[in-house]
Amino acid sequence: MLAVSSLISRTTRLVIVDHGMFGFFDEGGRYPEVKTSDITWFAATNGEVLISAAQELVKPAMQFEHWDGEPDPPDAAAEREATFPFQVTHGTIGLNFIAAGSEPEVFRLPPGQYTVHLAAYHLTEVMQEVEGMYRQYDDYDNPNFTLRRDGLLGKELYIAQFWSRSA
Repeated sequence: MLAVSSLISRTTRLVIVDHGMFGFFDEGGRYPEVKTSDITWFAATNGEVLISAAQELVKPAMQFEHWDGEPDPPDAAAEREATFPFQVTHGTIGLNFIAAGSEPEVFRLPPGQYTVHLAAYHLTEVMQEVEGMYRQYDDYDNPNFTLRRDGLLGKELYIAQFWSRSA
């Protein structure tokens, strides 16, 4: 019988996209800087990840999940996904908003070596909606533009699932 993994904790935050990117990092470690030239849709070192967002108008959501083992595949199909190693030194993950600053201690998990599965959802749908808004509205202060934009907050979704490499 196969063991079923259980979700230990989950946190979701809206993120600021700056210069087309945002990211997350191990707050306790010192790692080589992620080279922006290496970014296709994301790039990572052992303790830092940069993500190239689909668009910059609407804040995407970044969801962190800690699992007690490798999680089952999600029900919804991801538009992009990758799996890679990640080091957590002191137990906290922060968000990186490039020139817009950072948000510390967003997610807590025990120090250790992890595998991370990063997946991106609803990129095309949000991108098409944003392009349609730009075509329809000349005035970005128009209340209808603002209402449509705010209705898309967090719909572009990135999920990072962490599980211990020893699990």
